Amino acid sequence: MGALGIGEVLLTIYETRNYISNLKLKIKEFKMYSEMEGELLVIKEKIQNIKKTLIDSKTAGEHLKDIEKLLQDIESRIGEISYYSDKVISADDKNKLENSIEEWKEDLESILEHIIQDNEFFKEYRYIIMLAISTSDQFDLISYQIHMDTSISRILGNIRKLKGRLINIYKSVREEGIMNLDSIVQDIIKGTDILISELSRQKEFDESTKQRIQRFIERWNSRIRSIGEDIIHYIAIYGPGKRTVSSIRISVDGQTFEIQKEDFPFILGRYAPPPGGKDPPDLGPAHCLAIKTKNKKYFLFTGTRCRWGCGADETDCTSREHVWFEISNDARQVIITNIGRGPVYTTRNGEKTEVGRQGIPIHARTHLHISGVYDIYKTRKVDIIIDIIYQKESLPVGDQVDQG
Repeated sequence: MGALGIGEVLLTIYETRNYISNLKLKIKEFKMYSEMEGELLVIKEKIQNIKKTLIDSKTAGEHLKDIEKLLQDIESRIGEISYYSDKVISADDKNKLENSIEEWKEDLESILEHIIQDNEFFKEYRYIIMLAISTSDQFDLISYQIHMDTSISRILGNIRKLKGRLINIYKSVREEGIMNLDSIVQDIIKGTDILISELSRQKEFDESTKQRIQRFIERWNSRIRSIGEDIIHYIAIYGPGKRTVSSIRISVDGQTFEIQKEDFPFILGRYAPPPGGKDPPDLGPAHCLAIKTKNKKYFLFTGTRCRWGCGADETDCTSREHVWFEISNDARQVIITNIGRGPVYTTRNGEKTEVGRQGIPIHARTHLHISGVYDIYKTRKVDIIIDIIYQKESLPVGDQVDQG
């Protein structure tokens, strides 16, 4: 089984472990056994999904027995509390569940680590994946301590430890050449510096400070967890080793074009032939979305139509030259810039970001949305899907690649 199948297994385990980890803080808020039972049923379903991906990927082996044992443990806990669904949870049962959560987390982490170590594609990245997990655990610990009214001095000490882990992640993603992740980690490090400075001047928490810090911690933890997922996805798609841009694949409603690096930079915009337009005539339907390369090649998405001729107050229009695509100086990412009149957005993992100038992540599919781009009937806005294709790069870390 290749890296893609293993990647699905690892992502399923990773996501489930994170879900279980989040549950520890939620337990304190539970009132009724029914709440606890509901969460355990969700976990059971996730563990069953892990079992399925293990079997489908043909990597089950000894790990399948571990997962089945974990399932039995969870089912046993569900059975124990199902008789008390309408009753208030006892403190003793909350503590028991907390202990079980720690055991389940450790079990999943052990399975994850063994699968990584046994696979040639992933073992090269074992350190950074496990570091992302331990860093997330440090975030969880700080969240828990804030919730439990732990002293500022103790929380401050753990935030300093957290910063050390973040610095190690930053160094690792830079050394591995996994672009875009280093800037995310760097932003979190800067945030922890501000937090350390602020807490060093305080002797005790007020409620508003606690809530604000908790929000920061939760947001940063989410980003660190996504980094672990991104790295697993990146390796599953591209395999181990440093990479440089080879080409970019752009798809719209089933029509796909692949642009090679020698055709960069290029523009994505409205095809505007004569009369009134500057593009070559008779290439296809007027005002469809088109790729226009520096070598004067045109690739038309004939199933699209772009709005144009908008008034001064309208923004849902597509410019003839709307989005500029170029390869970065080190050839390790594609940079996109909005040079049109209307807004441009990217969407990834459900998060929408307006484009001014930004890098497209190498480790996940990106969805691009350009103002004014519709289907042929102009009834539905279309989704532009971008995948970057990479080639292996044999240069030592730190060297740059000539874009030629």
